[in-house]
Amino acid sequence: MKKYDCIVIGAGASGCTAALLLAKCGKKVALVESHHTLMPLLKRFKRQGFWCDPGFHYTGGLHEDGKMNVFMRYFGMDDLIKPVMMDPDGFDAIRFKDREYAIPWGMDRLHDYLCSEFPKSKPAIEKYLTYFHDLNMHTAFTNYDLPYGSYPEDLIESKSLYRYLRENGAEKELIQLLGTHGYIVYGADMTSVPTFMNAYIMWSFYNGTGNLVHGGDALHDAFSKRLTEEGVDILLKSPVTEINIDSSRRVKGVEIAGEMRLECDHCISTVHPHKLLDIFPQKGIKPAFRKRVQAMENSLSFATIFYKCENIPESLKRRNLYEYLPERRGSLEGIHAIMKTSPEERNALTVILPVAEKEIDDLFAIDRNIDMEKYQTMKQSFAERADRALFGRFPELRGHAEIIDVSTPVTYNRYTGTPRGTAYGLKQTNQYFALSSRAPVQGLYLAGQSLNPGVLGAIVTSFIATGFIVDPETIWKEIRKCR
Repeated sequence: MKKYDCIVIGAGASGCTAALLLAKCGKKVALVESHHTLMPLLKRFKRQGFWCDPGFHYTGGLHEDGKMNVFMRYFGMDDLIKPVMMDPDGFDAIRFKDREYAIPWGMDRLHDYLCSEFPKSKPAIEKYLTYFHDLNMHTAFTNYDLPYGSYPEDLIESKSLYRYLRENGAEKELIQLLGTHGYIVYGADMTSVPTFMNAYIMWSFYNGTGNLVHGGDALHDAFSKRLTEEGVDILLKSPVTEINIDSSRRVKGVEIAGEMRLECDHCISTVHPHKLLDIFPQKGIKPAFRKRVQAMENSLSFATIFYKCENIPESLKRRNLYEYLPERRGSLEGIHAIMKTSPEERNALTVILPVAEKEIDDLFAIDRNIDMEKYQTMKQSFAERADRALFGRFPELRGHAEIIDVSTPVTYNRYTGTPRGTAYGLKQTNQYFALSSRAPVQGLYLAGQSLNPGVLGAIVTSFIATGFIVDPETIWKEIRKCR
């Protein structure tokens, strides 16, 4: 039986980050993943000779001193990761029924743009952006001049974003714009996401947004190289079936399908918390914690439709398009994102559609019954919806763009094991306070998108989780040198 200082469960962005951090600090680490590749959601695939990016579309923090760039320098990946910045005058275009807005990156540009579009709401805009600045400037990982662990509890605004903007006098159209911008970015609507979480997530986007040459493959290849160089044992096609604990409720190892058992002193789980409950002994976690996690909602699930395209519209080459044109109140029909894939892929587009809960229920019922005919019918309905979205906005593409693949929540579930194929783990609501990096079991720590969504958010959670195992001050000093 092999013994490790730490076992990391799940080899997505957060799992690979945690394993690499620990190995850099001299720990003996095993990285355990159920899929046959690292970062299964981020790794690209090819269809008909075109690259498709299933999980990485763009990220914030890519400006010179942005979080992503600093982290990549710390990991020794800065020569492996090549950012391509999106349009500073509008990295995301957001279209409603009557208007289209181009959201710039750069806080001064964002301030000036919003105030020019909504002059009556200037006081609300300035208060909102001042809050963004104050919160992030008083938080470690967004301000490297601060001591490790700095966290401004007095600035944590738990009101929903919708309520915060409304109470500060924002116009209805401005609330709709700022509230819906994050809807597909982090999978929670404005009436449920806390204002502080919106501020943490969107800060990196508003300061410097871009893509990467080779898209998600850039991260996959860079982490693969560095994990190997640091001596991490990578166990693929190795689903964890149980986390073992001793009589004092301390982690002692994991069991892997195929009767393999590994021992460890510490364990970091990056899997969806609902799935974590399934691999824990019934008596291993207090009933109150189990009940609290079970009650937490999932974020959005998506269908992703991949197109090959003769000529990509100029307006999509350096920006994404979000459209919020619901056909009826509460409907997800008419809500979608249209994006270019990797920067070097000149002839491929992606349409992302949020999937309704009833559709998700139907998809997984069909999957359980192995009814391929019905499954193909549902995939066809997503394809038709994507066609309406793409050709409705860009009629000139009709006859010049063709679907080459369709991914559904079932697809994402197969790749990641995430319940219901949810895109960002648990929904970021005030229930967020029920989860922290330290689990109620000695030696077990949590990281991943359920704590902070998106690639960059997931990476940050791993820095926090590993800080309970190795000296965080030492890591922090090294990170600060990478600015």
